[in-house]
Amino acid sequence: MKYWKTAKYFAVAGLVFSAAVAFEQQTTKSSFDPGIRPITPASVQAEKDAEDAWFAHVQFLASDELKGRRTGTPDFIHAVEYVESQFKAIGLKPAGTDGYRQPVGFRSAAVDAGHSSLEFISPDGQAQTLKIGSEASLSPNKEGEVPVTGSAVFVGYGLVVPGLGLDALQGVDLRGKVAVILLASPTSVHGPLKAYFRTTASRWKALKAAGAIGLITIPEERQSAGGPGRGAGGGGAARPGGGGGHPLPLQLADPALNGLEGARLNATWPGDSAAAVVAG
Repeated sequence: MKYWKTAKYFAVAGLVFSAAVAFEQQTTKSSFDPGIRPITPASVQAEKDAEDAWFAHVQFLASDELKGRRTGTPDFIHAVEYVESQFKAIGLKPAGTDGYRQPVGFRSAAVDAGHSSLEFISPDGQAQTLKIGSEASLSPNKEGEVPVTGSAVFVGYGLVVPGLGLDALQGVDLRGKVAVILLASPTSVHGPLKAYFRTTASRWKALKAAGAIGLITIPEERQSAGGPGRGAGGGGAARPGGGGGHPLPLQLADPALNGLEGARLNATWPGDSAAAVVAG
């Protein structure tokens, strides 16, 4: 059953948002150790070998043959069968309710661009409205009307990686505020760590712990080359549906499995659009 709810967001001396949202319930072996270690020629080669093996799987799963492997389609099942075969090949013990499989619930969300808005308010009170879909995208994480009041705070990469001595949030007061982050990584974060921290969900854990009530991501230039409707990753923050009328990626329906649980605002702001507003 599909129904429309309105989610409104407000940010004092920062950003103002509103969004109308629709939610629909839907039911090669590697010895590489991804732990943190000193960089040596041997470790670099081991990482490259692991990346090559990993990329071979990506090439198949991302191939045209699977046609996007949308959840629930025959192409998705084909991908599932491939992954199952790889699990068997490396000796993983099944732990699902049906072999390696286990049913989970999903929901989809879409933004009604005609009834959504995003407005940047500078400290001097000047307001600039951004066009949803081309200059910014919204991916609401809550149903119904969700008022959000707070300032927007830029926190760089927003990364907290104790093993590398990284803490972009140290000394930053995010309590009751919206965090603005660059969805990229410094050179010290590479390999599996970079793959993990490239998503908004992975960074939200630290932002939420610091008291943030929402986040706005500015993706890398190569991620946003097709506009805000492409590739920021994690929770569907930057995919069609952030304002263009196409459905957002499916989200796990169980709140306990939602990597962005607690985020009352989840938006994406392409670098060129952000630069234009800040410069103005």
